[in-house]
Amino acid sequence: MIELRRTVFAMFLSMVIFGIVSASVMGGEGKITGSSGISGGWSEEMGYYTNESVDGIVTMASNSPDNHKATKKYREAGSNLETNLIGETWWSDEYHYTRARFEYVWPLSGNFADTGRIWGWDYTRAETEYVIADFSVAHTYWGN
Repeated sequence: MIELRRTVFAMFLSMVIFGIVSASVMGGEGKITGSSGISGGWSEEMGYYTNESVDGIVTMASNSPDNHKATKKYREAGSNLETNLIGETWWSDEYHYTRARFEYVWPLSGNFADTGRIWGWDYTRAETEYVIADFSVAHTYWGN
């Protein structure tokens, strides 16, 4: 019985790790569409990152925000722990967006508590509602 529990736990752990790797490789918002642009953000599995695409080739960015910050807050709601995600971007004289969302880990797919792109000049802030974020990874994004 103990051996069965260890096997099930090992399988579950493998699925979680595979999901995190898959999310970082196949994440939707981090990819840039179009001929040129700059984007980046923060994720729990990768930390902060920046990338740029010129004619579909991703390179390191030459222009990026002055600062981008991701913050997670927690609160208890009965017996549940709820999480709130905030993305903030400071980018002087640049029209840009910030986005915050939770993305499910494999084998689940999709995302929830997505703020969408919040556009503005100089400073943008995207904040999700408090949610039960089990089986998910927090991501914030910025771009122009």
